[in-house]
Amino acid sequence: LTICEHDQLIDATGFTNLQETGGPLSITDNTTLQTITGFEALQTISEDLIIKGNNSLASIAAFENLSQVDVVTIQENASLTTIDQFSTLQNIEKLKIQSNDALATMDAFAALNTLSDALLIRYNDSLVDLDGLAYISAIEGDCKITDNTVLTDATAQALVDLIGEENISGEIRIENNYPKGSKDTGLIGDTGDTGSGDDTGSPEDTN
Repeated sequence: LTICEHDQLIDATGFTNLQETGGPLSITDNTTLQTITGFEALQTISEDLIIKGNNSLASIAAFENLSQVDVVTIQENASLTTIDQFSTLQNIEKLKIQSNDALATMDAFAALNTLSDALLIRYNDSLVDLDGLAYISAIEGDCKITDNTVLTDATAQALVDLIGEENISGEIRIENNYPKGSKDTGLIGDTGDTGSGDDTGSPEDTN
């Protein structure tokens, strides 16, 4: 199911009875789309959920019954401030939250427990905490939290510590977030500086 390149669509509605897709759900490059609210009955996405390049999108509150999806990508939605209602999603392959300039919090993923591929949180200029990821117990791949200009390295490291480095199978990369931890809001009240590395990625990086 693809909702793409609409220049008059304000709200993604009309899918209230949809329970399963036969492939990916892609909502991309809709210049006037402001909210996504019309998928309340959706339980299964057979492949990936991609919400990308919707410059006017301010909130996502539509997936409270979604329990099965491979990859969730929320990327390059410049006005997005709120992600809500992923409250039944527990196990997925990859979560990628990238280049959402206005996104401040990620409380929607509080039920998320395991990722079989990767966690990627990058280039979100307003992100202040990671509290919504506090129940992740294992990542069977990479954990990369980089280049978030308000989030601190200390807050990112607090999440890694909470998960446990022994429960992350791949590369752990925390770098180029807000330096020195002086603005740290703290996932678990941690403060301090875990260091900063060179910029090894870009907003277009898909790994």
